[in-house]
Amino acid sequence: MLTAQNGKKAEHASSYGAEKPFVVLRDTPEEEQGSLFDGTLQNLIKEFGLVHHKFTTPTTEFDQRLYGSTDGVLEISKSGTIMHVNDAVRNILAYEPGELVRKNLFPIILPEYHGAFKIRIKKGMESIIYQRLISESKILFRAYSKLKRVFSLEAYFFPLYRSGEMVFLLIMRRITQDDALVRELKENAHNYDALSETISEVILRLDEHFTVIFVNSAIKRVFGYSREEILGKHFKTLFPGTVFDRYKDEFSKYFFIDLDHRHKSGLRRSIETLGKSKNRGITPIEISFGNSRNYEGRSVTCIIRDISQRKNTERKLRHLAFHDKLTGLGNRDLFNSDMGMIFKSNEQKEKNAALFFLDLDGFKQVNDTFGHDFGDKLLIHTAKRIRGSLRETDAIYRFGGDEFVILINNITKTSEAALIAQNVLNEIQRPYYLESMGTTTVVTIGVSIGIAMIPENGNSISEIVKNADLAMYSAKTSGKNRFVFYHTHLNSAAQERWDIEQGLKNAITHEELQMYYQPIVTPDGTVKGFEALIRWFHPVRGLISPAKFIPIAEESGIIKTLGVWIMENSCRDLHTINESGYGNLYVSFNLSAVQFNQTDLAERIANVIQRTEARTENLRLEITETSIVKMPERVVNVITSLKRQYPKIKFVLDDFGTGYSSLSYLSRMPIDSLKIDISFVRKLFEPMNLKVVTAIMNLANSLQLNIVAEGVEGTKERDFFKEKGCNALQGFLFAKPMPFSDIMDRLRSGALKS
Repeated sequence: MLTAQNGKKAEHASSYGAEKPFVVLRDTPEEEQGSLFDGTLQNLIKEFGLVHHKFTTPTTEFDQRLYGSTDGVLEISKSGTIMHVNDAVRNILAYEPGELVRKNLFPIILPEYHGAFKIRIKKGMESIIYQRLISESKILFRAYSKLKRVFSLEAYFFPLYRSGEMVFLLIMRRITQDDALVRELKENAHNYDALSETISEVILRLDEHFTVIFVNSAIKRVFGYSREEILGKHFKTLFPGTVFDRYKDEFSKYFFIDLDHRHKSGLRRSIETLGKSKNRGITPIEISFGNSRNYEGRSVTCIIRDISQRKNTERKLRHLAFHDKLTGLGNRDLFNSDMGMIFKSNEQKEKNAALFFLDLDGFKQVNDTFGHDFGDKLLIHTAKRIRGSLRETDAIYRFGGDEFVILINNITKTSEAALIAQNVLNEIQRPYYLESMGTTTVVTIGVSIGIAMIPENGNSISEIVKNADLAMYSAKTSGKNRFVFYHTHLNSAAQERWDIEQGLKNAITHEELQMYYQPIVTPDGTVKGFEALIRWFHPVRGLISPAKFIPIAEESGIIKTLGVWIMENSCRDLHTINESGYGNLYVSFNLSAVQFNQTDLAERIANVIQRTEARTENLRLEITETSIVKMPERVVNVITSLKRQYPKIKFVLDDFGTGYSSLSYLSRMPIDSLKIDISFVRKLFEPMNLKVVTAIMNLANSLQLNIVAEGVEGTKERDFFKEKGCNALQGFLFAKPMPFSDIMDRLRSGALKS
């Protein structure tokens, strides 16, 4: 047995191996000959070649030098039993070496430090990486001497092997023997306080009860309180009314989720809210949280910034970004934002609206005759007249040139819209008296107005704008200076629609329809599955876009038959793919909003699955937000029914972000994935689209949903989604839609890697 006496030989050669100790955290120069405490142990292990091997046999000289150290050395087992000690322990704890052998370490250590040692032993037994970590970390603890006096100690904890079994070296010294450490800790505390005072933001440290346990003097500048007034107070002191209660649950998460994991947990990097100062009332603030600590209770540091000036700047920039510089009216961006709110309100069945599309009659002639400055004045006066003829609740926008758009809110009858349109006509028809170069010029113009009722004439911004524009064009072609309501018979579209509807009735039986498939891949191009897309090859018109014939199929009811045809072919092709050795690939197809009108839709889908023997775990059904908006309860029932019958079937919410669906319904539905609409992806790096896409991805992560981004056509978009952790991409960058035969050929040849 290895003795505890300096210089004596070990009676047996034990197998030894240790993870190579890394550089310790403190590099204090050696003060005494033979000290292992400040890094010499690494050199000793290197010298004897005892690195990374469980079965390397140490020499007697190694043990002699180890136990001859002037630092206290204890060798303990995984249970805490002290196996060997050196003489230096006598000077630290007053025990004779022989008195400690075969005793347990834990009764000597104060109880509050037991957990730290047990964790190091447990983790050291389990993980090589952790062995390295604990080798680098210094332990500060307190222990009883033989006379029951309590001493503060610092130690390093090294794992090593004896006879193939892991044991641990505890190399320690009294802190009182190293006054430099005390000075260092005091200096660090002083530096922390000094640093916090150089920062203009408020720095707070909160315990888990939200009591302020530290605050810097910036609290006075931001909130008007002195440090003494806030220390020991509840965090809610800095918030008005119920604001703190609204955020309390979210604040609590920062005590337990550190920076590296907050994004995946859906926690924001910072929170913008309202604060309450002592004298200035309510002020906008931004709060950021650092990592938490768990020393004598859990605590977390937060930084609070006064963002009043930033908010004022943002308001000014927003006005510039959303308003026409010449007239001060809203621009297209503000119009799109307001229209989004209108459609959201309509989905909630709260109100209807009307959209007026205006084009001035005779403006171009005035502008060309009198010049652009004169024309600008005319536009400014026109904007004022239109504004004056509307109600406070209505909105007016300038799209550019002499095009104006009016949004009439809270209106249900065409007669009400007609009255407002006539008022606008009357105002603009009045003569304009405009001054130019000291001369007053009288000008008379007119206006053509197209009116589309919301939601009767459109279920999307683009559709309602198009229909109002068509009505305005009709007003111009029928005599100008009048208003016209949109109607489906305004142009040749009605005839085209009829042709398509009749052709669709024969397309299935005449085998004019064909299923195409677009791969859905990872960012590196590995195929995960395919989206089924229908194509119509008309014998006369050629290829007809689904965007043209699907809406007509929905309006005419043909979608019910067409939907079954799509399901049948998609499921049969999925079965072929899986049975051909590609059992991990899936196929998705769309369900139209109209299909949910069928009370037996779930039964129809189940019948198709049974007939085609499709693997339900590889089947994804895509549902548009429009479906949820129009009939949320029906959609919930269909999805729930299918999930109950086929638990592995997946549902994808398609075109997410375009339909303003209610989150309450989204939370009730067993949706598996969100599909980011192509309209956002194509213009991904436009600020508003980037915000929308980021918000969608954050929402999906918080709901633990997968994300599919469609319309990826460039490497920048691919890299963006790859960085954000989106692992399912679809677009021309990877592959265009192709016939099923081409899909199989590419899979077999390896052109598509799965």
